[in-house]
Amino acid sequence: MCICVLCTVREHRGHNTVSAEDERADKQKMLVVTQSEVQHVIQERMKELQDLRHNVDVLKGNAHRAQEASDKIFSEMLQSVERWHAEICQLIQANLHAAMAQADSYVERLEQEIMELQRRDAELRHILDTEDNIYFLQNFPVLCIAPEPMVPKVLINQDFSFGEVTKTVTDMKEHLDDICKKEMDNLSKKVSDIPVYVLIPRTGSRFKDSVSSAPTKTDLQEPKTRADFLRYTVRLTFDPNTAYKELVLSDGNRRVIRKRMVQFYPEHPERFDGFCQVLCAEPLCGFRHYWEIVSNLD
Repeated sequence: MCICVLCTVREHRGHNTVSAEDERADKQKMLVVTQSEVQHVIQERMKELQDLRHNVDVLKGNAHRAQEASDKIFSEMLQSVERWHAEICQLIQANLHAAMAQADSYVERLEQEIMELQRRDAELRHILDTEDNIYFLQNFPVLCIAPEPMVPKVLINQDFSFGEVTKTVTDMKEHLDDICKKEMDNLSKKVSDIPVYVLIPRTGSRFKDSVSSAPTKTDLQEPKTRADFLRYTVRLTFDPNTAYKELVLSDGNRRVIRKRMVQFYPEHPERFDGFCQVLCAEPLCGFRHYWEIVSNLD
């Protein structure tokens, strides 16, 4: 028999008595139920842990495949750049060879003309030095004719250079950089907007969870209209343990009014004592939550 101090004085007056064995049997049944619930929660959590580890492995696999695909694509891009580089180098060399071939042809013709003029100069020098008047007069008609140019004058285009090639290659690089930067910014935004993990708050009893379904593809889209936001509506209540001493809660702690009269709230370490504020009672975590407030403030 379990006997308290008051029972020894009042001889069990004012309440029923029960043996320790019977009370133990009743309480043990309750603990067995609690133990069963705990074991059920353990199994659920182990299943969640197994699923989480599996999803982490899937995530690693997806990242590895994305990395391999990225490496392959960038390798192909580098090969394309190398091919374009080779084509531009080939273009430069082709134009250089063509210009050099023209220059060689002009040089050869100019050298031939110079040799012909030097031969003509030697003949003129010879006839001018001769003392034979008959010989001089016989060759005069041929030698007095002015020589005609054999090769047109070659002018070098001072504006020609390979600078246009350099400018084009520079423009290609800047254009490629702009495209890559723009696409990288878009990719970063898309990746950051998609959550990898979504925390869903557990509701219900301490052990039995009533968990909403995982977010759909529509849920992951950014809400824009009020109808979109209403899909994430939650019913919130005020926490009386945090209410300032001039705030009065009503309507199931869903309405708050400030009165210029001190309310006799019990002491609590979370109560606001310097600001007219009150906190929400429900912890908000996980995905999205939306609520609307009706205010009568002027």
